[in-house]
Amino acid sequence: MAEIKFNKDAVKKILVVRSDNLGDVINTTPAIEALRRSFPEAYIAALVADYTKEALTGNPYLDRVFSYEKAKHSDSGKLSTWMKQAGVMKEIRNTGFDLAIGIRSRFTKSHAWLVYASGAPQRLGHRPLKGGWPMSNYFNIFAPDEIGYGDNASDGSVEEVHEVERSLNVLRTIGVDIEDKRLNLYIPAEELKEADAFIEAYKLKRKKALICLHLTSRPEHDRFWPVEHYVELIDALQARPDVEVVMNWMAAEEENAARIMNGVKLKPPVFKANGLKGFAAFLSRSDKLITLEGGAMHIGAASGCQTIAIFGNTSTTVWRPWGESNITIKNGSQASMVSARDVYDAVAGTLDGRSDKVVEFRR
Repeated sequence: MAEIKFNKDAVKKILVVRSDNLGDVINTTPAIEALRRSFPEAYIAALVADYTKEALTGNPYLDRVFSYEKAKHSDSGKLSTWMKQAGVMKEIRNTGFDLAIGIRSRFTKSHAWLVYASGAPQRLGHRPLKGGWPMSNYFNIFAPDEIGYGDNASDGSVEEVHEVERSLNVLRTIGVDIEDKRLNLYIPAEELKEADAFIEAYKLKRKKALICLHLTSRPEHDRFWPVEHYVELIDALQARPDVEVVMNWMAAEEENAARIMNGVKLKPPVFKANGLKGFAAFLSRSDKLITLEGGAMHIGAASGCQTIAIFGNTSTTVWRPWGESNITIKNGSQASMVSARDVYDAVAGTLDGRSDKVVEFRR
């Protein structure tokens, strides 16, 4: 392997590459802040997929955010997508980065190629587990191997750590770290005004806790909660005199949302977010977010909203919402095994002052 010794003095421009999902990008923001504090005068940019770019726009520790469209998410065909990506990579190469960092918990060829294609002479990332000489030359500074990925249930043989720490583990290879690990998500003032206008229109937050219930579903990742669970939870919460419930969902969930709204005793208001920033703005004005594990959960944590997250098979150690006041609820390997009563009890505990720590139900 063409390994080199890291030369900090030669670093004037840094590119951070994070090519996976929304939650991964949000959990990388403490690492980005750590880089800025270690390299206060450097030009620091990030490269992410188009659908996660909004999580980094306005980040105070970045000078620029590059993005590219993934072929699997494109409607214009693979050739057109690759040509656009080539254009982005050409601009990145012309920028003249001195250091490119692949922040991911393990080596993947597509991610490593983006780092290599940056043209940076110093390239930090994980070693390939296999692939021989071609794979090993994508990086030339190597982070410690991450053996336990935490995407499935662990057998207990490897100590798992949160994704925030896994991201920082890459930077610790070159002596970069940070003590106050906080998520960073910039919310524009106009989005906050929209959230405030909605709250005022429905006369919410009148000495009551505002709870946002976000409807989401990904059955292929064990993230599915039955309609009847949502109905039971909404009815139980709205029966309390100290709670106001607001629903939120993505366009793909319209059918399930209609069934839920038809089943509840009292239809709660619905906040239709204008993109990620609009959703984050509303959560920053809310007291609590209830959602299944996924991107919305990490947006809630980054927005400062106490987040109650329902988990399936995903590791709560690695992917829990970052922050000591947040709650994870898990009952076996399927999110649907968590009952409405489990969630209500967890929320009631925070309302009644019985619980403000990370909690996990296991049976």
